[in-house]
Amino acid sequence: DRLGKEQSLSFPAKLQAIIKANKKRWAKTHQEYRDAGEQEFYKLKDNPIFLAGVMLYWGEGEKSPKMSRLKLANTDPMMIRIFYLFLKDIIKIPKDKICIWLLLYPDLVDDMQKKFWSRATGVPLSQFKSSIYIKGRHPTKRLSYGVCNIYVSSRKFKEKMMVWLDLYQKMLIS
Repeated sequence: DRLGKEQSLSFPAKLQAIIKANKKRWAKTHQEYRDAGEQEFYKLKDNPIFLAGVMLYWGEGEKSPKMSRLKLANTDPMMIRIFYLFLKDIIKIPKDKICIWLLLYPDLVDDMQKKFWSRATGVPLSQFKSSIYIKGRHPTKRLSYGVCNIYVSSRKFKEKMMVWLDLYQKMLIS
């Protein structure tokens, strides 16, 4: 920040120094998230909803390190409901930060599907984003209610989740 205020960005060496400083700052912040996640794991590891949330994410979650969000996709409303409880009640993410979008086939009606998923999962309709429509590969084999995607955009919780997955796996095999 200091370099950016004092010097022009038109000098490549100075720009590289700013980039290096930003990377160092973010690396430190991400490590703080992971350290906090490790401490929280030992406090939460006996909570069945915490373990269910971690296990659901292990099986169905988006684990790409490049993505700064916790996202789980599935066709089972109970699975989405449990993950929603995990997000809001266990790791204390505010309800308004938790979002849902649906992956639907062309013959499914968006409003009806959103109402179904809202009732089945307990997630208010206000948290639903625009649905995406796809054409299935097989004309008769398709999902009646589409695929529900629940997510939270948060690098902090993504870093913590990756630590929780690692610690839980180690706990299981020790």
